[in-house]
Amino acid sequence: MAIEIERRFLVHEPRAAFAAATSCHHFTQGYFGGVDGLRIRVRVVSDAGGDCAALLTFKGMRRGLCRLEYEYPLELDRARRALITLPSARIIRKIRYEIHHHDGLVWSVDRFQDPNNGLVLAEVELTHPDQQVEQPSWVGEEVTFDPRYGNSRLARFPLPSLPHALGVSAHAGFVNIETGSDGPMPIFS
Repeated sequence: MAIEIERRFLVHEPRAAFAAATSCHHFTQGYFGGVDGLRIRVRVVSDAGGDCAALLTFKGMRRGLCRLEYEYPLELDRARRALITLPSARIIRKIRYEIHHHDGLVWSVDRFQDPNNGLVLAEVELTHPDQQVEQPSWVGEEVTFDPRYGNSRLARFPLPSLPHALGVSAHAGFVNIETGSDGPMPIFS
């Protein structure tokens, strides 16, 4: 049994976050409902070199910053077959950038695609709920307890890509991917 302890934030300066990244991966993940209070997710991850891996994850309900999380490797073909059975309203696609902060914490910055295109969120995993976090300059409002920003919720109820529709500033968690106005995506070799 593993306990996931994480906080989630909007990213108000996406270009700064992307520039600090040491790696990026493409994620396709689907949500298969739940069993015994655990949500079921299948995730396929591909890196810049095209290597892929798949995971089966069971996540419990959030209790404060904590939740149960069980993660198992899954055969890639099996994961892909499972994902194609899902309607698009149960799939999330995103690019995850990994950033090693000077305080030793690793931040994951997710640049969402498809109906959530333009949404950029940052997550940081902690070792205990009371752990102090020094937020990088590009981190904005905390949304850990806002259910709209959970991945399974974003799959079913995408957020509008226009920031003003949510009542947030133009660069608070959104980047215009179509026009490239926030700069090109970094390429990692």
